[in-house]
Amino acid sequence: MPQFRSLSDQLCGSPEHHALVRADVVKRLVSRPERYFPEEGTYEDYCTSMAQPGKWGDNVTLQVGRCWAVRSGARQEYTWPA
Repeated sequence: MPQFRSLSDQLCGSPEHHALVRADVVKRLVSRPERYFPEEGTYEDYCTSMAQPGKWGDNVTLQVGRCWAVRSGARQEYTWPA
């Protein structure tokens, strides 16, 4: 199962919310460039690429999803950020 569907499954209980999980991960990437570094290219290009449907997540997006889940206390229930 692709990464964003897997994160959605773990955080929401279903992979069907993968697009919303992707959007939230990209939002967090854009807001914290000093924390997350792309594998290659510019950071802006990396964030734009990750925002595209069909682009597979990588170790950086997995880290963002994990950090958000730990900080928010998410466990099987995804609460949408304000």
